[in-house]
Amino acid sequence: MGVKPTVFVHTSCHEIMSGKVAAYSIKRMSENTDKFDVRIIELENYPHLMKYHGSRCIRNKREAAWYKDVPQSFLPLRFIVPQLMGYQGKAIVIDPDIFAAGDIYELLNKDMGNKAIFARPIYRQHEIIGHNSSVMLLDCSKLQHWQWEKEIDEVFEKKKDLQEWISIQTEPRENIGELEEEWNHYDTLNEYTKLLHNTTQVTQPWKTGLAYNVYRLDNNVQELAPLGIGLASTYAKIVKAPSKRKALKSVMEELLSPKETKLYRQHPEQKQADLFFSYLKEALLEGVINENVIKQEVKYKHIRKDIFDILDEVDYSPEMVLQTISKVTTD
Repeated sequence: MGVKPTVFVHTSCHEIMSGKVAAYSIKRMSENTDKFDVRIIELENYPHLMKYHGSRCIRNKREAAWYKDVPQSFLPLRFIVPQLMGYQGKAIVIDPDIFAAGDIYELLNKDMGNKAIFARPIYRQHEIIGHNSSVMLLDCSKLQHWQWEKEIDEVFEKKKDLQEWISIQTEPRENIGELEEEWNHYDTLNEYTKLLHNTTQVTQPWKTGLAYNVYRLDNNVQELAPLGIGLASTYAKIVKAPSKRKALKSVMEELLSPKETKLYRQHPEQKQADLFFSYLKEALLEGVINENVIKQEVKYKHIRKDIFDILDEVDYSPEMVLQTISKVTTD
């Protein structure tokens, strides 16, 4: 018997609550739960990546840094999945802000032909420039060249561009099939949606009202991190400047200025928020998620402080939310 197909939700301690809801939703919406497993993998359990906290790398052909304690720190973890599967069988990897609106077994059962990966294309001016790896269908037997620890080292040795890796540009194009948009539906919930992806971080429903630092929302930090990172380039900038005094003053102001803080906003589409809250309410009632864990996440400011007030008002199921979706009409 082969390896059982598995859906992996990759996350970190900052996004563990939404990750648990994502995993719950996958099983909740499937009629084939005996045919696949769901597994949550957490950044903090992978020291080979954690040790690079604060390290420099190249992202989008620019100097950047990777931090373990920002919302999207888990991104490199998605590429360990074939290794965890023993390079056998099929797997799906999803972000912790993706929630089921259909049966994911349909995707697991997809004929992949000779492709190793299916992912949604990224377009620029009608041309495919990469693929979004936030949802990937993988034939793990065809991905034995994905040696995760080695590739992590290459990122921080600046031999591999992090963004090119994340957008699967390092993989031969002929190995990648195009995933239909409904399997990674960006901030869209309609009659075709299979997986809803709340990509807009500032309106994720479980965070409304929390504060965030605009410089650290994405793990693509270009700032001068605490007094050490980027000093070489800063020194070069000062040396080349016509006025050394003005250049030094500018650098010090940048280092010492308070970083801008904003608040997560309410989601603009209530039905997307309702879908998340209906899953969380059910998971809580079924004991999949513990009330004390939610309280702890509120304390850590990972989820909104009024979450229990909202859940008290939830008297609808995920099916009821999905039934309210307006039909998409075509001319």
